[in-house]
Amino acid sequence: MYHPPTENQPNRLNGYSPVPVYPAYPVYGEVPIDVVCPYCQTRVFTVTTKEDGNLTYAAASLLCFMGCWLGCCLIPFCIDTCKDVIHTCPNCRAPLGKFNRLC
Repeated sequence: MYHPPTENQPNRLNGYSPVPVYPAYPVYGEVPIDVVCPYCQTRVFTVTTKEDGNLTYAAASLLCFMGCWLGCCLIPFCIDTCKDVIHTCPNCRAPLGKFNRLC
């Protein structure tokens, strides 16, 4: 005979809880992630923006050192895959994390 769960018992399906579990420290990467903002306590997808970082300056310095100093050394500043990624909350605009291409 089937007995529906009471309010004190969690609803379980085949041993799994239907409530999603989020990691304590999210891993920020190149793409927006689903996270709970620690500032406004809202579950959001982060907004990503690109920013010049260590890899951008290292690539520009390397190109300049190789003799590409007449403007070609500025190419890494135009390529998004050379830049760091900043994650912010779309609700409160607070910075949540950063993905560094080069430490």
